Amino acid sequence: MRLRWRHLLWAFCFVLGASVPVRAGDGWVQGTASEYGPGTGVAMPFCTWTLRHEDGCGWVRIQSLQTGVTVVVRVVDWCQCYVGTADERIVDLQYGVVAAMGLERAQGLYPVQVQRLSATAGLPNTSFQR
Repeated sequence: MRLRWRHLLWAFCFVLGASVPVRAGDGWVQGTASEYGPGTGVAMPFCTWTLRHEDGCGWVRIQSLQTGVTVVVRVVDWCQCYVGTADERIVDLQYGVVAAMGLERAQGLYPVQVQRLSATAGLPNTSFQR
């Protein structure tokens, strides 16, 4: 299935670059990401049906440990992922997010770091970031 240009454009709009500081204790969790279908969002285990349909599941910041690219994306679905050791799958990425992070889709699994953002904060103001 071909990605639509607007999906790629949407995902690329949220690329923050590799200069985002990643420090232990900042809420970052390391693990493995997988890909799961067309779109520009991610699936995480805390995104329940009730939460998704009432308030939404919020946003997460994801950094690829292969490319160094960091994106901010909306959590749109639930997955049977785990949060624990670095070799566990912690997030499922839709194809637009995989492309925005500069990853090859055929690979299937990717080492990442994920930071949950406030559910009500929306997108951060990046107008003054370098």
